[in-house]
Amino acid sequence: MKIYRYAAFAALLLSSAVCVFSQNAVDKLLSSRGITPVSSDSAAGKTVSVYAFPSGLRFSVESSGPVDADAVDSALNLIDQLSSWKSVDPAVLRFRVEGKTATLRVIPSAFTVDGKDLKPFVPSGLLFSVEGEAVEYDFRVKSGPYFLRFNGRLQTESSFLERLGRAIDDPAAFALENDPDYLSRRIAELQEALEASDAKIAGLESALAERDERMKAAVAASDASDAETAAAVASLRRAAMAVYSKGLFGAPKPIPDEIVAGIAALRAERPSIAADELAAALKEKGIAASSKQINAVLAVIYGE
Repeated sequence: MKIYRYAAFAALLLSSAVCVFSQNAVDKLLSSRGITPVSSDSAAGKTVSVYAFPSGLRFSVESSGPVDADAVDSALNLIDQLSSWKSVDPAVLRFRVEGKTATLRVIPSAFTVDGKDLKPFVPSGLLFSVEGEAVEYDFRVKSGPYFLRFNGRLQTESSFLERLGRAIDDPAAFALENDPDYLSRRIAELQEALEASDAKIAGLESALAERDERMKAAVAASDASDAETAAAVASLRRAAMAVYSKGLFGAPKPIPDEIVAGIAALRAERPSIAADELAAALKEKGIAASSKQINAVLAVIYGE
């Protein structure tokens, strides 16, 4: 970053600190940096002011009431420290002052180390806070499936980038070493996922059970229908055989089941047995059957 970009934040702080510095001093400082005010809105006790550098890059600063003089000094120290960095080029800078603490969020347009683009790993940008001479960083780093909290005391750009590189390259090890709450969060997340999976399995088991019951009911209904159909066919056969066996005069008489069963048994034993042989064979079994009855059975059941 270039020094004039960060130095603007000191001017932004001073522009809202009317109770500490005179407006003339603020105007003079802004003018010396070539910074011009763009807009200022106040709502709910907060003021957000937007300023523009000569390059056209815009910045915003948020404050609640007068800015503390110590916060101004802290902001200047932070700006001086970050101005020498070569890895970050800002696209958006948002500044906020609360009491004696100043925070700065940097959304980079470029964030590279040794040709490696680090922007995808810091989707929310970089967040720094300063109070007195202590500078802290605290933001999220995304690497693969890991979303890590990356925080600590800022010392130098090189130590900061070296630690950030470890978080990106081996997020699992970094989480275990530096984020004591990570393991408990992951356990909770896995437990929730397991419970959700158990619920899905239970739902599938219930659906399968319902499907099995429907299939059983359908099979039972089909069996019942088949039984009814078989009974109807048997009844029709009996009626047809009665019609075939009746004489010229008189009503049809049902053929006894023992004659039908006897003919079926003989045909199973001797498939080629002739009609005139069936009467004698039935008689040997103690079954009396007329030729009309035998012919009726052969015609209806065997199609002969």
